[in-house]
Amino acid sequence: MAIIEPGKQGLYSPPAGPPPPPLITYSPPAGPPPPWEAFRVACQRPQKVQLGIFDNLPEELIVEDILPLLSPHSIETLSRVCRAFQVHCRDDQLWRRICLAKDEEADEEAAKRFRALTGASNIPPPDPGLFPYSFAKWCRCHMNLSGFNNSSMSNGIQRGSSHDFTAEQFQSRFESLSIPLLIGPEYVKSNWTAMKKWTMASLLEQYEHVRFKVGNEYGNPRKVDMSFGAYTDYMIRQNDESPLYVFDSDFAEKASSMLEDYAVPPMFSDDLLQVLGDDRPDYRWLVIGPSRSGASWHVDPLGTSAWNALISGRKRWALYPPEVTPPGVDDDEEGMSSLEWYLEVYPYLPSHMKPIEVIQEPGEIIFVPAGWWHLVLNIDPCNIAVTQNWASRWNLSGVVSEMADSGKPKLREKYQRFRDAIMVSHPEFASTFTTHGPSTDPIILSEGYSTRSDFHEGFDSDADKWIERINMIWASKFPTSSTVLLKDVIPLSTGINPVYFHAESNHIVKFYSHLGGGKASFHSEASALSRLSAHTTKGHSFFPALLASGTLADLHPRKFDAWSWPYTVQSNDGALETLSMGDVCAYFTDIHWTACVDSIAAHVRALHQTPRASDLTDVRLWSPFLQGRIERAEAEHARWGHVPPVLLRRLNEFIGTALSCEIEAMASVPAVTLLHGDLTPGNIIGRWNGLDIATWMPTQLIDFGDSLHCVDDTADPMIGGGNGNLLKIDY
Repeated sequence: MAIIEPGKQGLYSPPAGPPPPPLITYSPPAGPPPPWEAFRVACQRPQKVQLGIFDNLPEELIVEDILPLLSPHSIETLSRVCRAFQVHCRDDQLWRRICLAKDEEADEEAAKRFRALTGASNIPPPDPGLFPYSFAKWCRCHMNLSGFNNSSMSNGIQRGSSHDFTAEQFQSRFESLSIPLLIGPEYVKSNWTAMKKWTMASLLEQYEHVRFKVGNEYGNPRKVDMSFGAYTDYMIRQNDESPLYVFDSDFAEKASSMLEDYAVPPMFSDDLLQVLGDDRPDYRWLVIGPSRSGASWHVDPLGTSAWNALISGRKRWALYPPEVTPPGVDDDEEGMSSLEWYLEVYPYLPSHMKPIEVIQEPGEIIFVPAGWWHLVLNIDPCNIAVTQNWASRWNLSGVVSEMADSGKPKLREKYQRFRDAIMVSHPEFASTFTTHGPSTDPIILSEGYSTRSDFHEGFDSDADKWIERINMIWASKFPTSSTVLLKDVIPLSTGINPVYFHAESNHIVKFYSHLGGGKASFHSEASALSRLSAHTTKGHSFFPALLASGTLADLHPRKFDAWSWPYTVQSNDGALETLSMGDVCAYFTDIHWTACVDSIAAHVRALHQTPRASDLTDVRLWSPFLQGRIERAEAEHARWGHVPPVLLRRLNEFIGTALSCEIEAMASVPAVTLLHGDLTPGNIIGRWNGLDIATWMPTQLIDFGDSLHCVDDTADPMIGGGNGNLLKIDY
């Protein structure tokens, strides 16, 4: 069998039968976008179409949900009832799903019908007046995507050449910071023979009878085996909205010679999962598909990062950071195809809500950090790529979490082998594994949990336990207040401490786990909030007010003998619609950043100059304080395990050069009495200014558990056995 080769003639003989219909060229919709609420309004037929009682049902429901329940024979019979059912029953994707189903009795009959449909592709489109849903679907199935180019993009991805950085520099600038990157074609074109050898004609010649896994973007089954010759024939004939595409994780076993044609780029070679050898989870895939195929919105499995190298064709990528769920994505519903999302959602998104995008050209490699949402749409008639997922020090925590907590026994077994192997080969990562698997922690066991992750999840899932504890505090500290009810409490925990918002009183209740600095963190926060409450202007709410503090052991000593559970009750800024800066900063423009920095800087200056407590006899000056931290930086970063050894060895050299002038200048800066210690976007709370989403302003700074009362170095908690996680400086 022959196949079309770009730039060559005479290699393809078209199949028998009439030619396919002309393609519809994509162009953006004219006029202003419709209101947001109009996105998913069901199609309404303007007139009856003689379907009897089915006239009362949406057309989409009939085509997508009812007809797939029928047998092939019933669908054939129904197609002869009337013109309307004839239109609905000849839907190519309906028969494709039947053909791919595992019902053996239906296979042969469905396959014949499927082949007949794909060969008879001159069927005219449905009447848009009578069948708006079917007509829209027909248009998508026959759409030419050559118009999906860079001109419509507003948010581009960062680009770089493989010559611009070493593997260590890539890790430092992009992987460690979770920044997507498009790498130019120089490396692939210079080092991979796949760029010349992986054409459809040559692949067909070598692997015509090899059965590859073929993916289905949505619907059942999601994967089937198909010979490459049969898939090539389908690829030429099809007019599907979301065509099948080769997505095979076992291609190396079926076509081992393909491994000789490419190699993992050096910047991605630090793969910790290699310790499992051939027993590692699926991690590399051959990807081949026609125009309109692709992958709908998803996050890559097992917390891994990914790289994707394009051999031929073009792909359009769209990405959102982990904290931003793509518009139009609903976890409770079957996701729409890539093409459908681009046609029905993308054109109507405000510019600040559009994803990061890029058109990937042959030879280019895209890096997708762990946790990032991404969607891929193949543009050209033939697109060939190879992709691989990997685990490194930067995403290891997520990989360990996904594997250890998996509901699949085989994957949990792989996790145990992975853990044992890493403990031997990379003992510096041992602390990452202590969070998962069976726990021997007596406090976790006393709380009724067997693993550390279950302990954390219990902050939310076992809210009744914490409501009882909150009521103990209320009875002691707020005796005139009414009983706290479950319906009035919202869990806010995203880390290692249980935190709850009580809507009726507008109070935040924070408990301090032994895993999060425990008593040192409690004393730091309680002391900081107490000082701030005493010295800030009345009614000023940028810093929470401390309303109550203590331990549960003080209220019930016998019940909390394993851990005393320190707590604070704090004021909230008074708005349920508040979000952390980390939740919204992906939408920030330069104007947002400028306004936020100006506002935060003013408040932080006031924080730094908070009058010191009477029991503090000395304050720390900036210069000696930073000098001490710089001296301990290498040891601390080694303990945290986030900096590659090759960079860690040069850390002091880098810091000394970068800060030498600033340290001397800081000798004249006024002494600082209070530092927040963890000034991150997650701890800066704010809100959009009413309906004006062009304005977002911070309203409160939270989480003073890492705060530093700037006395002499002998009282530094970093040295004196306190939190051990205070004032992390990101060099």
